Amino acid sequence: MSAFIPDIQKVLIGLDIGSCKTIVVLKDGEIIRNELGGISTATLVAFHSRERLIGESGVQQASASPQTAVTKINRLLGGTEDSFPLEIFSRTARFPFSYDEQKKLCVDIECHGRMEHFSPEALLAMVLVKIGRQVQTAVGSDSEIEFVASVPADFTAQQSLALADAMAIAGLKPAKTLSTPHCLAAALGTKYPVVADEGQPGPVAVIFDMGQTQTSVSIVTITQGNCTLLGFASDYRLGCLDFDVKIFELLLSKHNLESAGVSLSQKSGSRLLDACEKLRKLVSTLPSAEITVEMLVNDRDFNFSLSRDDLSTSCAELLGRIQSLCKDALSKAQSLMNDTPISSIELMGGGSRMPLVQNILKEEFGDVLIGQKLDDSSAAYGAVLLQSKINNPYVPPVPLSASDECNASSNSMEVETPSDPPVETMVVEPQQEDKDESPQLTGLSSEEIAAATEKELKMQQEDEEFRAIGHWRNAIEAFVFEMRGALSGKYANLLNREVFGPFLDTCEDWFYSDEASEANLDQMKLKHDEIVDKAKELGKDYFEKLEEDQKKMEAELDEESKRAEAERASQGDDDDDHDNRKLKKPERMRMVVKNKEEGNELFKDGNWRPAAARYVKALSHASKFFDLSPDDEKEVKEVKISLYMNLAKCYLKMDNLDKMLSNCNDALSYDAENAKALYMRAFCYEKKGHFDKAEADLKIALSKNSEDQPSVKLMERVKAQLKREKEKEKKMWSKAFA
Repeated sequence: MSAFIPDIQKVLIGLDIGSCKTIVVLKDGEIIRNELGGISTATLVAFHSRERLIGESGVQQASASPQTAVTKINRLLGGTEDSFPLEIFSRTARFPFSYDEQKKLCVDIECHGRMEHFSPEALLAMVLVKIGRQVQTAVGSDSEIEFVASVPADFTAQQSLALADAMAIAGLKPAKTLSTPHCLAAALGTKYPVVADEGQPGPVAVIFDMGQTQTSVSIVTITQGNCTLLGFASDYRLGCLDFDVKIFELLLSKHNLESAGVSLSQKSGSRLLDACEKLRKLVSTLPSAEITVEMLVNDRDFNFSLSRDDLSTSCAELLGRIQSLCKDALSKAQSLMNDTPISSIELMGGGSRMPLVQNILKEEFGDVLIGQKLDDSSAAYGAVLLQSKINNPYVPPVPLSASDECNASSNSMEVETPSDPPVETMVVEPQQEDKDESPQLTGLSSEEIAAATEKELKMQQEDEEFRAIGHWRNAIEAFVFEMRGALSGKYANLLNREVFGPFLDTCEDWFYSDEASEANLDQMKLKHDEIVDKAKELGKDYFEKLEEDQKKMEAELDEESKRAEAERASQGDDDDDHDNRKLKKPERMRMVVKNKEEGNELFKDGNWRPAAARYVKALSHASKFFDLSPDDEKEVKEVKISLYMNLAKCYLKMDNLDKMLSNCNDALSYDAENAKALYMRAFCYEKKGHFDKAEADLKIALSKNSEDQPSVKLMERVKAQLKREKEKEKKMWSKAFA
């Protein structure tokens, strides 16, 4: 009997790699979500210390230190010295770059403690590895995945090969590529089919898509689900970013900021460019707008304003290019429209929301209905629809049909059971399994792909080790933090402050030393054990008392649990923690304190998650007080602040800095100048690498208590780190433009 061989399910995945985000879609239109539950993954890689931050995890680092992050990676694919001249590319590049011996673009950046030279293909592969894992999780590890990517219509053969290189390095099967205008047309025809009278032409629509770095204009006609692309025009180097840069140049000139050292390659320039983006969005809804950028230059705040007239004047050249695209697309489609008037304009992308752009569209295509029927996933979804019909040409048609007939002179394409993809730019084809020899699918040789893949795998191993080192670093830091609290805690009399204080100072000094920064995993584990063992030796009576209390508490909790279970069983009541009765203040406060104390005991035992759950329950009860006197309100507020601070400590232990920060913010919402909450938030900012924010919080905290030693020591570390970052930034850019 032959062995059973399970069928391998083939899954088609649509991919839209944008300048800001990458969207992944299944055949049924379902979006594969990122690790945070969002619908997209940021197309960026950030480098912090010895850590790679890929996708969503790198967004904050990219904002705080733009020179350490590579963004808009898709725009770099296939880049050479000829296609990305230094004098043009350096205007918007915030990271150091160079060109290799073959004049190919390379990014020079510090990774895992050493300077590395990455090709755009290797950088995109880092993002694709993460996306590949998300896809595998969504569809199952036993599925064979086939990718099809939506790419700009003017995507070159060199760029297509670079995309194939990136996918090969990431360990993925090279994707087929279909042009974005065709994909959008397919998505529109499928999502919103139009039923016309027999023999009558369907309505003609314009799809205008303006993203961060590229713009396309497509003219389509849709009849009973059949979508015909009549003509399109696109510009791969025209997008929202170009408008933001024009606004940046306007503000730079108006406020004479260039003489103050503000440029796109500096952090100050990055912050100003972000402000320009916000101004552009504001004047899309208002005639004029103002925005303040705090401490932009020499600790000085700047107030910037922008009107629609300013935007129109400064961006006249860009608006002219959009108008030319519209005319080009219309001229290509004119002969196929059969005098059918354009009935609607469908908008996509952030740039399409600008009234100045919409005015141009109405001027060129008429004052017709403007809609937004296509969402951000439409290009990826359309790619899946088209490739699905290509793979299965004899399947009864779904609302979409397709045709491979692409008139070279008119760019017309009708979707009607094709035999080949309807795209002029497609270069990469999947491997043919029934052939002995596979065609060359990539621009790099198999040896170069193997070397790049090996390098990527090595970096993945280093990432894992760094995360493990971070876990033990956090364990040391949390232990020291906890023991400092013990010096003024319940059993402080059992600790010799004159001995224990200097010991903790020594531990903290080591933690922020070069030795700690360079420690490997084994060294970090060993140091943790040494600190804990030494602490138990110095505070023997204290730890014995803690152990005694822990055993007593476990016995009491066990007894209480049994008693409560018996009571609920006899009365049929639910847990009183969930009641919504209007209880008097002392009764409700008893429940708050009960949950808080249970959380404290769980925290001391290292049960961080259950402890956090008890604190959350305590906060739930704390929200149910009513008819409080001013003194009672003050008491409840202080209890809430304490609970939020305890939650922040729990999330610190669980290495969840985002939730730690959120709870610190909640505590500060009740008392904006609470020194302990400010210290905790500054501590969190330091861990996240936001040293400027940490410094701002510590200034306020120290203004309340200038002798608070933890705050003083933290301020010293933060200032040293800010100085180190500034020196590193100067050194990095001096090398880049040497």
